[in-house]
Amino acid sequence: MTKNRVLALTIVILALLLSACGGGDAPAQEPPTEAPPTAVPASPTETPVPPATDTPVVEPTPEPPTPAPEAAAASGPCYTPYFPVLPDTTWRYRVESSAAEPTEFTIYYEDISGDVFTVVQTFPDFTTKVRWQCSERGMISTEYANFTFEGMMEGFSFETVDFEGISLPPAGQWQVGNTWDNSYTIKVSGDVEGQTFDTQMAVQTQSQIEAVEEVTVPAGTYPEAYKVKSTGSMTLQMGGAGATDIGVSYSTWYVEDVGMVKQVSNDDPGTSTVELVSME
Repeated sequence: MTKNRVLALTIVILALLLSACGGGDAPAQEPPTEAPPTAVPASPTETPVPPATDTPVVEPTPEPPTPAPEAAAASGPCYTPYFPVLPDTTWRYRVESSAAEPTEFTIYYEDISGDVFTVVQTFPDFTTKVRWQCSERGMISTEYANFTFEGMMEGFSFETVDFEGISLPPAGQWQVGNTWDNSYTIKVSGDVEGQTFDTQMAVQTQSQIEAVEEVTVPAGTYPEAYKVKSTGSMTLQMGGAGATDIGVSYSTWYVEDVGMVKQVSNDDPGTSTVELVSME
């Protein structure tokens, strides 16, 4: 695999990640606390016999078992109707690109707890896990992504060196005209087909809610979707090859209680369209 091929694949994967947003590892769980041993009373030498009685003994009614708590949806600072973080729900999307064959991917959420959750995005050949944190400023993805490859570039890895900004605004700031931005410094490295590569990348995006409009995708027609326009750049530094600047430009449509339903990008890797197929 040539350096140009590695670079091209890096660009395509990063372009796909722009639609996934944000990440990190789940916090380690505390080990369960063992209950102290219960003392067993010594058996008495004689067992008292209760006096005879004509009153029937009423056995206590057993308590019904307490059902296990259901997985909860994100709440508090992690709640916004335009990016609902729901348990046991899968969003399926179809991608059509000028640079590749059509494909599909799914998104679901796990480890939903308090002000954090994990986005799991699964493509046919690889999976990303992205940890999000939430605050009064909005939803923040503190790392770019953690990759799990299946039969495809197992040596490929990402490491977030630095980040600033937010990924999505809080619930009360979904209004036409609102703006936000974010930036990442990322180290991309690996060993592919015996070739080692090491790339430093800077990703910057600025987003604005442009309009509320109707949008139609395979999952249906939505009369009111918030259109978010995002622009920015990706700058790659790969060995002695010099810097490569890549323009970033895409529009994303979000629907209340559904989330992202469509995204159209027009950047250097090529045009692509992502559309919601189902939510179940």
